[in-house]
Amino acid sequence: MNRLTLSGSPKSLYSAKCFNRLPIVVMLDSVKPAALSFNKTETILGARVRSSVLWGRGPVWSKIRAWGVRGPGFKSPRPHQESDLHIIFEGRKHMSNEIRKDYLLNRWVIIASERAKRPTDFPHRPQEKIDTESCPFCPGNEQMTPPAVLLYLPSDGGIRKEKDADGDRAQNWLVRCFSNLYPALSPRKPISLARNGLHERMDGVGAHEVLVESPRHDEHLGLGKREQTLLVVHAYIDRLKALSRWEYVCIFRNHGKEAGASLSHAHSQIIATPMVPSLISDELTACTTQTKEGDKCPYCRIIESERNTPRFIYENPSFIALAPWASVYPFEFWLLPKRHQHTLLQLREKEKRDLAQAINDCMSSLANVLSAPPYSFGFHISPSRGRHEYYHWHLEVYPKLTIQAGFENNTGMFINVAPPELAAESLRESIEEAKKKI
Repeated sequence: MNRLTLSGSPKSLYSAKCFNRLPIVVMLDSVKPAALSFNKTETILGARVRSSVLWGRGPVWSKIRAWGVRGPGFKSPRPHQESDLHIIFEGRKHMSNEIRKDYLLNRWVIIASERAKRPTDFPHRPQEKIDTESCPFCPGNEQMTPPAVLLYLPSDGGIRKEKDADGDRAQNWLVRCFSNLYPALSPRKPISLARNGLHERMDGVGAHEVLVESPRHDEHLGLGKREQTLLVVHAYIDRLKALSRWEYVCIFRNHGKEAGASLSHAHSQIIATPMVPSLISDELTACTTQTKEGDKCPYCRIIESERNTPRFIYENPSFIALAPWASVYPFEFWLLPKRHQHTLLQLREKEKRDLAQAINDCMSSLANVLSAPPYSFGFHISPSRGRHEYYHWHLEVYPKLTIQAGFENNTGMFINVAPPELAAESLRESIEEAKKKI
């Protein structure tokens, strides 16, 4: 792990290195002997942080005075300006829990540091047995599914887009999308809305599709080639365009039975709804309000703010990944485009390639750190209709490592036993180690 290192004597300036190895000179304000662990060596320092908040299996964020910060991508604070610095404390006696508010939503999360878990503390999911003969998504079993509404077929070194027709099923496909055999919503009749006192209902119309990401059963995102993930990104965009007649299009992925996947073959799902879901509506409202008040998109501000914190995980030229401040789920992370845009339809060609790379790198890291855990992810994008220039689309990834029980269901609050700072550190280090092997 990257540790903050301090040298000096009590009540003096300390030379230090931050979690991203940028040099910094700090002065700790108050005095109280404490045993600190830095780079596996314990030192008794006559220093106490002014902040009383501590997280995880030892990390502490202290408000300190900082001078002489240097390094690419790191803004130097003015003299005597307070800034954040990561300190690793040895032992559990320094930990305390904390309640954090979401960046935009009126949603609070308990960061239960006193119950904090390492990646190895979560149960490992046993490897599922693969039966390609009975899998309806595997090549050769296309007749077990509805006809494809989108096929990517190899053609002269490129890709040809087709669809099944006249009862035939195309072979040798690279990506295949079709209507769900058991749809949650279907385009069967006109929409009608009815109210009767307290009761309000709407016809269950919409669309529900399955997008098979690869002909190879276990080529899940992050475990295969970037070129295949890029095909999946293009397919997401193609189906988003095709379903834009509906108010909202939700693109999501469930991996593992605990996350709701009934089949183990690599696939995503798409559900188009006749109304905008409340979560997206709340985000849209918050984005509009905060942008007008602060003259800047809140997600753009999140990117700028979190890039130099321990919640930073990864970035490439077009995307950044981070563990959100008030993470609901252990090891939750978000992937955001650096350029402000409100829908996948605004992606440039270079950004599509960078998105595929970012998905592969981050999902591979998650699989390595947590031994291929069950998870869900979903793209938060703007509705199909109207102007939504204030919104900033992003991908949210939710590992399914704990169970939401009585407290969560009764209060709408959540308990997260993996502080985002620790989760980000594990994921970040896994990505760095993978780069060294290339």
